[in-house]
Amino acid sequence: SWFWYALLSAVLLSISALTEKRILKHEHALEFAVSLALVNAVLTLPLYAWVDFTELNLVTMGIIFVLSFLGAIAFLLVTKSVRHMEVSEISPLLILGPGLTAILAYIFLQEKLSFVQVSGIGLLLIGVYILETHRASNLLQPLRTIWRSRYVHFVLIALVLYSLTSLLDRVILHQYAISPLTYIPIVHTFLAIDFLIMALFLHYDWAAIKRGFVHGGWLILPIGVLTVSYRLAEAQAISLVFIALASTVKRISSLFTTIIGGEIFHERAI
Repeated sequence: SWFWYALLSAVLLSISALTEKRILKHEHALEFAVSLALVNAVLTLPLYAWVDFTELNLVTMGIIFVLSFLGAIAFLLVTKSVRHMEVSEISPLLILGPGLTAILAYIFLQEKLSFVQVSGIGLLLIGVYILETHRASNLLQPLRTIWRSRYVHFVLIALVLYSLTSLLDRVILHQYAISPLTYIPIVHTFLAIDFLIMALFLHYDWAAIKRGFVHGGWLILPIGVLTVSYRLAEAQAISLVFIALASTVKRISSLFTTIIGGEIFHERAI
């Protein structure tokens, strides 16, 4: 069932996010992103044995490259925010993503949700606002925070980019019927290329990239395994059901991350 793939993705994503936060307490976001992308690309090399190249053409490869580039920018923005803000503040904001994805999927893919499903997503959005007001002096305080905080802006931009990549995921996995085992290794190869281009464009040398591995240490490897695994489970769910539903269940990870991460890192007012 698509639900269990999406729920598995949520659990793995939460564990990955908590481990990333531990590394990002003492490492720059781009250095971490480059090192993780390279590890992920290496980890997915064995999957090329199952890649069906007959499913691919210039159009599908172009779409995968575009969505990988948008995803790379989104990941970097969220990583920067996680480094500078508490994980229990960032994680709830990510739940806004399924609502935006549902709207875009309705507009561009004509995916229509039932009243109950729309109501469920609506409750998630209300819950996000309640979570963000738990430290506020009044109900409008979260809106002021959103207006003033640069890192909250990063998260909101990332959510838009993630929603666009989710739509392209659905196009690739459903409309073009490319299997997840074909899609995942290719997209991770492109992500590694994207992050290397970003690093070189921003004048990061090979020494800086090497520091990413040094600071990350042995934790880079399990994070890579978790990342590839949750993306593979997510891709399987997206291939089976409307993108808004798969995205919403995956974002249950925010519940786990907020509660567990807040306790692990001794964050305030959990």
